[in-house]
Amino acid sequence: MTAVAAAERARQHGFTQNELVRAKKLYMTNAQRRYEGRNDRRNSHYVNQCIQHFLANEPMLSAEQNLELMKKFNEQVTLDEVNRAVRELITDKNQVMVVYAPDKEDVVLPTENQLEQVVLTMQQQQYTPYVEEELAEHLISDLPKAGTIVSEKPFKHGFTEMTLSNGMKVYVKKTDFSADGVQMKIHGEGGLSLYGDEDIPNFSLVSSAISEAGIGQFDAVTLRKMLTGKAVRYGASVGQRGQSFTATGAVKDFQTMLELAYLHFTQPRRDTVAFAGLINRTRSFLSNRNASPKVDYNDSIAAILYGHHPRLEPVTQKVIDKADYDRILQIYQERFADASNFKTVIVGNVDMDQLRPLLCQYLASLPATHKHEQTNWKNIAQIVEGSSVSKFKKKMATPLANVTIFYSADVPFTPQSDLELDFLKRVLQVAYTDSVREEKGGTYGVSVSFDLDKDDKPNASLKIAYNADPNRYDELNPIIYQQLENIAKYGPSASSMQKIKQFLVKQYAQIAITNDYWDYVIWHELDDDADFDLDYCKMVENMKPEQVQAMARRLLDAHRCIEITMLSE
Repeated sequence: MTAVAAAERARQHGFTQNELVRAKKLYMTNAQRRYEGRNDRRNSHYVNQCIQHFLANEPMLSAEQNLELMKKFNEQVTLDEVNRAVRELITDKNQVMVVYAPDKEDVVLPTENQLEQVVLTMQQQQYTPYVEEELAEHLISDLPKAGTIVSEKPFKHGFTEMTLSNGMKVYVKKTDFSADGVQMKIHGEGGLSLYGDEDIPNFSLVSSAISEAGIGQFDAVTLRKMLTGKAVRYGASVGQRGQSFTATGAVKDFQTMLELAYLHFTQPRRDTVAFAGLINRTRSFLSNRNASPKVDYNDSIAAILYGHHPRLEPVTQKVIDKADYDRILQIYQERFADASNFKTVIVGNVDMDQLRPLLCQYLASLPATHKHEQTNWKNIAQIVEGSSVSKFKKKMATPLANVTIFYSADVPFTPQSDLELDFLKRVLQVAYTDSVREEKGGTYGVSVSFDLDKDDKPNASLKIAYNADPNRYDELNPIIYQQLENIAKYGPSASSMQKIKQFLVKQYAQIAITNDYWDYVIWHELDDDADFDLDYCKMVENMKPEQVQAMARRLLDAHRCIEITMLSE
């Protein structure tokens, strides 16, 4: 009922001037970003604008006109007007309460009258006015001693490689694909693979425990206030294979992104109250986790595909109860203790002259131990060997056959293999649309995806998944297998190959002018020593049906096919 109390406090006393200032700042930040991106808008924006003009008589404004109106409206809104609106909107009349709760016999829900009385009681209380503490002027009160850039040279794909004095490598590509956009990823090897299975209860909480606590001297709520008006999204995470800090935002807020990175490396915050709240919410969520059969199905996929690997077992209340906050903080701090073990990629509309001193101040100043820890692959789950079919039944509200089939094999780790897998995926999608969806009317669609990872054993996998009437499983499932066997035996049709080539060349032209694409390309260069951009369109045009056929044959000849099927009882 905290939300009811907060709403009632706002009704009784209104918002403060500082709260209105932050709201206006946020409003104008969003408006300014939309304006800065006016030349990056897709055709759909203008189509929707025309539709709203025709259907709802909305005026068709230019980006300049729209921004000026927003500025004018923003300036005119007063605190008194906002608080009057609050008193009109928040009342104890015409209220609707929606309650979500586990549908279990041992869960006793309050009656409708009890729920109503709780809300009315909260609304009848008198609350003290909200008192806001004064915010700090800066995220970092004492700037660290700046490091230096010890070398700078051109790198592939228009990137610049910089080596910082603490050993960190930074790769920067200046683009104007998004006029007001910049993205950054700082990534290091190791992650949770460097810890034993005794720490499994802590693993699932490392990233969330850090984000829930805030950072530096600011709790999570205060940090949000500090960032009001900043167009920044960020987060630190620790996965099985490595640890990362990522951020995206407006060009003007790039320094804030670096400040947040510095704080996440050096000043993770301990907040026992926030952690207790995280544990309570997690336990509450887990109490009803298996209410959906889909959850059991996904758990079964992970268990069967990876041989019941302990690091992929579902998180339960029993596991969460063993979590140790001190150990969680220790793991996080150890993962971000060695800046020399990290690579940083920055892509966006950055000014190199302004960038260099910022890198020296916030990244080159990060501590480094020069241990250069690497991922412990013995602790990384891999797909099991052999072939198997696992079928089980679960009670479902809507009867379905949930089918997922995995093929895996070792293939040369090259951009050519990646493209062959992509062609195979798309050829199969066409085949399944024709045979399973159109001809048989058996499903809305069959999903096909693939993965190629240099370090996985095996390094290639193909996933085929679909839902259907359980009574038609025996009819449809053989077709799924047969289509892949047909491609391996006869190869894809010339018409399918031509359509795929046309699509991929067109798609390349669209994605090659995005920051995300060059982020994808550079990380393949850094992690895999492979150029996934070089002569891409030429490779597409030169792709032969025999090459796709050979890839299908390789997957079948590996004799590593695992099917997991859940049918309704």
